[in-house]
Order: sequence, then structure tokens, then C-alpha cells
Amino acid sequence: MTSNQSKKHRLHPFALLFFLFRNIVDWLWFIVVSLIGLGSQIDKLTSIDGTLVMIILASSLAFLVVFFAILRYLFFTYEISPEMITINKGIFIKKHIHIPYGRIQTISQDQWFFLTPFHLEQVKIETAGHDDSKPEGILPVVPESVKEEIEKYRVQARHLNRMTNGSDDVQPEPEIQTEPKDVYTISNHDLNLFAATSLGILPIIAVVGAIYNRVYDTIPHKYIDSAFAELAHLSVLLIIGTVVFFLIICFLISYVGLILKYYKFTITENENQLHTEQGLLSRKTFTIKNNRVQSVQISQNILRQFFKLATLRVLTASKIGKEDNDATLTVLPVIASDQAAGMMHKFISWMPETLPTLTRLPTRSYWYLIRNSVLLMLIIIIPCIYFLKWWGTISLILLPIAFFLGLYSAKNSGFSTANGQLVVSDGHLFNRSIYITELKNIQSFELRQSIWMTKTQLAHFTVNVRSGNGNKEIELRYYPKTEADRLFSFLSTYKSSRIKS
Repeated sequence: MTSNQSKKHRLHPFALLFFLFRNIVDWLWFIVVSLIGLGSQIDKLTSIDGTLVMIILASSLAFLVVFFAILRYLFFTYEISPEMITINKGIFIKKHIHIPYGRIQTISQDQWFFLTPFHLEQVKIETAGHDDSKPEGILPVVPESVKEEIEKYRVQARHLNRMTNGSDDVQPEPEIQTEPKDVYTISNHDLNLFAATSLGILPIIAVVGAIYNRVYDTIPHKYIDSAFAELAHLSVLLIIGTVVFFLIICFLISYVGLILKYYKFTITENENQLHTEQGLLSRKTFTIKNNRVQSVQISQNILRQFFKLATLRVLTASKIGKEDNDATLTVLPVIASDQAAGMMHKFISWMPETLPTLTRLPTRSYWYLIRNSVLLMLIIIIPCIYFLKWWGTISLILLPIAFFLGLYSAKNSGFSTANGQLVVSDGHLFNRSIYITELKNIQSFELRQSIWMTKTQLAHFTVNVRSGNGNKEIELRYYPKTEADRLFSFLSTYKSSRIKS
């Protein structure tokens, strides 16, 4: 080992901005409470002009934020040796994190547009058995060469492990830059189609509604009543036009957000690893081993079903990151639904090239899912009618929506056990998900039958698959007891044979 290989390195000076931002976020509540609380009492506490005291207080807080950001930067160092990565940090409590290359499960990179000209990025490292919601190792701002150096040592460690496990004929490969086995880059047409068929407008409307509730509780009601009185005098066409304009703005926010997030999305498969890159303002990359993929999810909202489009994701045995729905990694944002399985097979070998025919939910069970959906909606409708009187009757429009939600869920339910995989389809909130899972990745399964279901000879069947540091439940509801027993027996036989072997 040469001396420069184990030398301690500091982060790039741009990391000061990272630590400054983190300090502001961590201390924001304290800063706001201090300024508001002391500001309201300032005239009682001192004869000095209140504004001057507030300036002094704000300056002191700003100094502390900047001072501790500098300290965090000075006390943060990292070492990259052929054996492991070592991260040293902490001002008052010192932390030394040692990460052997053999324990690394995923590596992700985040490169904001203002770091691109300087070839700098953030590197996140997650290891096997790490239970925290955050990656075990984070290098906030380092040169791009750091990730390349880590990957070089990872490959060398992998080949060394093969040799020590008995494969003496395997020689270490000095270079890791081999040609990718498969590559897919999203086209501009597909990216626009993906963004245009998203239902991301719904969460935006929900956020606006939440903000309105906060504002409603804050502003005196006389002003709100006055505003509604003015609206009552407007023409119906103007009100409709305002609503349409609002929906268009929400759609554009959703559309632009997805374009920025998945700009030039690329996925490659090489060295039994999946590698994705995406983003315009912030270029994010993820690298994960194929054997960490627990299940493949083919997702379609009702709009994409109409246009025969699908989104492909994988459930992983690692925490990918909050930016990508935790343990779910998007591997193909949009593709024709009839090509989804075949395309995924190129990147994950055990994935079937075509989906098998599914055993569907019997028509007689549709009623139960529709009934449950309507009953849940009545929990909203009844209080609306009771408290809002005739205005509350508008909520009755939710009844047909509840009916179709239940019907949609029933029509999209199904399963298959062909080709050594369990395929389960379900529908939830006008979104269909098909999960393809290798039998060996099934953690547990459960058959449930309530006393009321005994008479109808129906049962629920739940399959548990590892997802991140937690669990993903995939459920089949109101299936005939004979079908549920057959599936339970099939999976039990498989698990028993694996234990014996």
C-alpha cells in the first residue's frame, strides 16, 4: 500500500455550502422561535432600540451557523485505501466509519448543475445490514474521481473474494471500464409522454388544499367571507376559467418536475450491477447489485393503461433514497406495456420475457371490494352531510367514484406461479401494479380467513417481500379458499425443498 492511497483527504471547499445549508435546516426551528419569542419581548427587556437588538441577535445566530459549518468542514476527512473507506467526522463526538468494499451494497451520486463545471458530486454509500434511514457513508462534495476509485477497489475486492472461495482460475481484473452489457436511454418523445400521462397533479392539488387550510385558520374570517361574497358575484364562466387555469398550472408544475427529474434517464447493466443516471438540475446516479433486486414492479395508472404504457421499478434490499421512493428504484420510466417484460429481461436475467396468464379474481368476489370502497367513502360523506347540510350533499359525487375504485381493484387482481416466479397483480386508487418475484425472495406468506369469510369460502393471501430495511406486503383479497390453499401449499413445498437442499 502506498502512502497516498491511505492519505486523509478533506472535502472540496464547496462542502462548506453543504454544511451551511444543513445547519440552517437543523437550526431553523430554533432560529425562528428565538427571533419571534425574543422579538415580542424586546421592548420590555431593554431600553435599547428593539430593531438594533434584533439585528444583533440575528447576526449572532448567523455567526454561529457559519462558525459550526466551518468546524464541521475542518473535522471531516476521508481515506480511500485498497481495503476500505474510512470517514472521520464530528466536532464534540468523534465518529470513525470504516466501510470494507465487500460490504457495500449500493452507491449513489448526486451532482447539482452548479457542481458540474467543477467535476464535483455527492457520493452516498450504503452497506449490508445497515438499518438507518440514511446511507452509512456520505461524502458531501468530492471529485468525480472518488467514485471511480471506489468502484475500482470494489471490483478488485469482488475478484479476490471469488479466488479465496475456491475459484483459483479466476484472476483479478485490473480495469473496471468494460463495455456495458445493455444500455437504455429514454428518448425525448418517451420522456414527454411519461410526464404528460402522470397523475402527479393530484398530490399538488392536495398540497394546495393543505396550504389553504392553514391560511383559512390564520386569516380573520371576515376577510374570507368577503372574498367568497365577491366570488358569488362573478360569472359562472369566469369561475370555471379560474379553476381550469389553476388545474393547468398544477399540471405544468407536475410536468416540468418530472422532466427535470428524469431528463436523459439512462440505465446500464454491467458487472452484474444496475446503474442509472437521471436529472437535469441535479444529476443523480444509482448503482446497485442485481442480487439486491427483490421484485420487479410494472406500474400503470389508469391514464397510462388507456395509452398502453407502463413504468418499471424494482424493489431492492437496500435503502435507495428518499428521492426515489425509498427502496423502490425506477429502471424504465415509460415503455409500451407489451414490451415491458421483454425489456426488463435484458437487465435482470430471471425476469420472464413475457408475462404469464393470471388466475383472476372470480366475478362473485367483486362485490366485496366494491362494498369496502363504498363503506370507506361513507365515512367522509356522512359527516359532510351532517355538518354542512345541503352543501354536504355535494360529497355524494364520491359514491360513484368509490364504486369504480372497488371495481377497478377487483378487475386488476390476479396471480400466477409460472416459471419459478410469483406474479401478483393488484389495483389501488386507479393504479395497477404487477409484482414479479423470484420464489427465493419471498420472505414469508400468510393465509387469513375471518369467521365471516368461512361461510363464503373466501380467504386473503399475503406475501411479504423485503423492501429496503422493511417489508412490502403484496395481498390477494377475497379469493376462493381452494385457490388460496393451492398457493399456500405450492409456496410451502418450495420453501421446504430449499431448506432440505
